[in-house]
Amino acid sequence: MQKKLGLKIKILKVLVWFALRCRLYYLWSRFYQCAFESKWDSVVLPQPLSTTEFENLIGSFGWREDTWYMLGDVISSPKAIYGRWLEKGAPQGDCDDHSYFAMHMIRSMSERGVLTGTTGIKIKVRDLFLLSVPFYGHNVGGHNVCVFNYRLNDFIRWAYVSNWYDGKIQWGYENLESIVKSVLRERISLGWAIADKNLRLVRYESGIAS
Repeated sequence: MQKKLGLKIKILKVLVWFALRCRLYYLWSRFYQCAFESKWDSVVLPQPLSTTEFENLIGSFGWREDTWYMLGDVISSPKAIYGRWLEKGAPQGDCDDHSYFAMHMIRSMSERGVLTGTTGIKIKVRDLFLLSVPFYGHNVGGHNVCVFNYRLNDFIRWAYVSNWYDGKIQWGYENLESIVKSVLRERISLGWAIADKNLRLVRYESGIAS
């Protein structure tokens, strides 16, 4: 039984390597955005005026599973996500859509000086990424979150935004790997990757660093 599971994990890791390290997931998403979501190009994105307003916005997102013609999974553009909200009365998308939308909101808030931490201190974002974490538990799954780092009291700390927490920012992580472990929740890592705001691969790892 353990031998079969070990072989299955190895095969799944190869597939994840192909999807993430070879940028298939990100390239497919970029193609999809250009080919099928151009009708949303004129949508004006919201500009949250506070962290609380941002968290309420993300927390209101309705979950929508990607349809068959998206070939399993695709990351929609922020304007398409918000455009579907204006059209249907509620934000629509899955975790990668929510996280990619959050990336653009966090960047804008940091630049405008309205992003604050739990103590009300203004936060200036240094690096901002989309984190993709495939895993194996009782079955194959995965989760995407928005991650960013910032300087606090002479230390660099990390935070992330996930639709698992109703849009609430999870602050104070020591490094990126600690966020990956938080997302995994004791499940088996199949590898992970971070991409920038243009869905260009920045870093790929085959598992959790020791």
